[in-house]
Parts: sequence; structure tokens; C-alpha cells
Amino acid sequence: MKLGWGMVDNPSALWMRLLRATYKAGSGSIPQMRRFSNEYIIWKSICKSWDFVLKGFYWRIGDGEATCFWTDCWLKSGRGLRDLLAQDLSDDRLNETVKDLSAEDGSWHLDRIAPWLFDDQLSHVSAHMRPIPISTWLQNHQAVCAHKIHSTKHISRSPPLEGWVKWNLDGSVIATGARTSSGCVLRDCMGRWLTGAVRNIGHSSITAAELWAFKDASYVSLLRGDTCVWFESDSVTAVNFVKNGVPLNHPCFGLVSAIRRDLSKIQNVFISHTFREGNFVADGLADIGHSFPLGLHFLPDPPTSISNSLLCWLIL
Repeated sequence: MKLGWGMVDNPSALWMRLLRATYKAGSGSIPQMRRFSNEYIIWKSICKSWDFVLKGFYWRIGDGEATCFWTDCWLKSGRGLRDLLAQDLSDDRLNETVKDLSAEDGSWHLDRIAPWLFDDQLSHVSAHMRPIPISTWLQNHQAVCAHKIHSTKHISRSPPLEGWVKWNLDGSVIATGARTSSGCVLRDCMGRWLTGAVRNIGHSSITAAELWAFKDASYVSLLRGDTCVWFESDSVTAVNFVKNGVPLNHPCFGLVSAIRRDLSKIQNVFISHTFREGNFVADGLADIGHSFPLGLHFLPDPPTSISNSLLCWLIL
């Protein structure tokens, strides 16, 4: 396994370059391992231990400029998407980077990805958010630290004060296959529905789903030009991540960074935790998010499937 790790950790070494060239392993950060009938014993040993090597590290794609979307093994599975294509991809597209296929907000250009991937692989890709560059993260981190964010715990489902709007947020996971979705609803000071959104995320964790609800809500508020925004979630973990940030090596780093970047652009922000009983409209939206195609979907009007829950929520 030490030899295998050397293929990643010391690719400029002469013998590593020789092995990569001999066995067509490529020049990427993670070599493309292939078996040959006439391979030397050293290559056979590296290939046998390669699965253990892959389990020992986590790919950080940074700003996406140096990561090849199709050929690098940047997904958790440790396999390049080139080996999992649903149809042939032209050679001129093989060098596309993660940055080439993602938007500035970290979401994906699914129209340029979906036709070439099976649903399972597309679901894993969709759940990722491209992290922002470290220099940008430091600026955003400092801005959010200097930005006044009020917070509290266990707030009821009461509407916000006059001049404020309030988001209720939630995530949902289907245990089989860990498919996730999120939902969020925005109300005014009278408790009236202003807008909502759902996202079919794909394969992810429940914590990531709760964070996607934060991200979509903050994104919509920026589009609307909201200046005084209350965010309420029934996930203590998500609330703490958004308030305090996460380390650079955390799997949710890119998503949390994007949320905190958005919050730094809103004049007044209030973040609170509520119990699930006070969050059932957002919970209902998160559940129906599974029935939508992958990606973000806006809901200018409440879906009929949650109309009774919404009425009860407003009355109580």
C-alpha cells in the first residue's frame, strides 16, 4: 500500500513517472489504474492494494480549475466518471474541469452532464457543491464574523416582526439509497406565504440536505433583495455549522462556505432552532422534493399537498 500511496504523494519521482507512463496511468493527481497481462510484479502489487489506498484519502476539488470532471476520481466512490458513462463522450470534452461544468454559486450545469450519466452517478454529482477558492473563503469568513448574526433556540412557529421575512427550512432523506431533498418556505410578518422552494439533491447526508435548504433560502432572499431575514431550522447541527463554520477538511465545507457568503450580503440575519413540531410545512415541502427532477425548483404558490398543513400552521 505504501507504493500505491507514493503514486499520489510523490508523482514527480522518476520511478513514479516511469510507472505512470508505462502503464498509461495518466498525469492527474489520482492515477488511472489498469491491469495488463504482462505487468511487472511491482505494478501488480500496487493494483492489488489500490482499493485500500483510495479509502485513505478524501478528494478536495478546491475551486475546480485543476480537477478534471470526467477523468479524475473526485467522487467518493473513487472512480472516474469516464468509466461510468451512459454514452460515448467526445474526446474534446474529456478535459473539461469541475469549474467548467459548474456555476458561480456552486451548482451544476446539469444540461451538459445529465445526458452522459446514469441516474445513480448523476445523483451523486448533483449532491456536491464546488467549494469556493480559499482566498474567497477567508474573505467571506471574516465578513460573516464581522456581520451581526442574532441567534436563539427553540422558537415557536410565530411569524417575524414587521419589516422582516422568515424562512422555515428542512431536509428529507429516503433511507434506501440515501436519496435526499430539501424544502423551504418564506413568510411575511402576517404569516402569509411569500414563496417557497424545493430541491431534489441526490445521494447525500441528512445534514447536507438541511444545509441545502439554508443555501437555497439565502439565494432566493438575495434575488428578492430581502434586508431583514430570519432563518429557522429544526437541525441543531445545521444551525451550528452556519453560525460557526466548519474546518476546511469537513465534507460540508463548500456548502457551508457558500451559505455564509450569502449571509454576509444580507443586512440583518437572525438564525434560530425550532423543534420539528413547529416546522411541519417545511418538512412537507422537503418530502415532496423527492418527486421533482434533480436541482432547485421555485414554488411561488403553496402546493396543494400541503395546503391543510399550511392553514393549520398559520392558525396556530
